[in-house]
Amino acid sequence: MKTKEVIAKLYEDHRLLIRKSALVFYDQKGVVTPHRVPPNNSREYSHKNYMDLSLCCLLSDVGVPLELIKRLLVENDISAWKEVKCIIHDKRYNNYQAGESLKTKLTKGENRASKGRKWP
Repeated sequence: MKTKEVIAKLYEDHRLLIRKSALVFYDQKGVVTPHRVPPNNSREYSHKNYMDLSLCCLLSDVGVPLELIKRLLVENDISAWKEVKCIIHDKRYNNYQAGESLKTKLTKGENRASKGRKWP
């Protein structure tokens, strides 16, 4: 697949928005390395490249560092999955805590409103 096709397919399949500059960045960092096609040295992405890009986008969206993603995709470091699991768990916990905090604030606001007090 050519670069434009990869960008379109990522959006179509997963609703992932990615810029061409991000594809170039991942190539430069050695995270996803497409095949180069002469004469203009354009990038050609294989199905594996496409799947790696999908995973790369999803993991980076949840805050997994690029070096950890590279360990997963390039070095096949199985222990890196444990780190990813911890990062995702921490994100879920933080989101839960934020939700509970918001829930408490809303409940206090409803109680104030039912007693005729003004919203602060």
